[in-house]
Amino acid sequence: MNNPRKVLFPLLWVLCGFMLGLLAFRSPQPNQQDIGFLQGMIAHHNQAVDMAIRLHERLTALNQRSPLQITLKAISFDIQSGQTNQVGQMMGWLHQYGQPVTGEPMDPSHMGMATPEDVKSLSTLPLNDAQNKFLGLMIRHHQGGVKMAQAAVSTARLPVVRNLAQKIIQAQQNEIEELTRLLKQQGGEVPTSPQDATPGMHHQQDNP
Repeated sequence: MNNPRKVLFPLLWVLCGFMLGLLAFRSPQPNQQDIGFLQGMIAHHNQAVDMAIRLHERLTALNQRSPLQITLKAISFDIQSGQTNQVGQMMGWLHQYGQPVTGEPMDPSHMGMATPEDVKSLSTLPLNDAQNKFLGLMIRHHQGGVKMAQAAVSTARLPVVRNLAQKIIQAQQNEIEELTRLLKQQGGEVPTSPQDATPGMHHQQDNP
């Protein structure tokens, strides 16, 4: 049976973000770039949260942890809580304007998304291998997220969306530096940045 606390905690973060989103989102009307970014980043964040939960649960189950594992446990928790809350905000904003939460499909190879097999492997690989896999996957995932957010800063109409995108850039660039440092310490190969292809934002720029 699933631990009710494991289910309740993410739901509370989503609900808090959702309510903040409803309170913060006001006129002007969003453009295509606003909607495309929000829909795409929800899917992007959800995968990051999934990966973080898988590793965090395995690290939490340990009786003793190495310094690396202590750091990864903290990082994975931060990703869970921070990005789950942002998902709630973005869902609230989309709801405010009658827009669906899901948009056009994302190309995993372009936006740094991991394959379903890679995500599942974080639960099945030997723990040391899973830790290195997590570092590599999350670096590339964050690189894709930064590209999406940079496009939103340039093309989105709504101040709340541009502000959120700027926060994502800052937070994920900082995490990329930390994750890269940890991966190099383990002798891992740092992934290259994905190509720039932002879902829902290919349209001609629609500025105010």
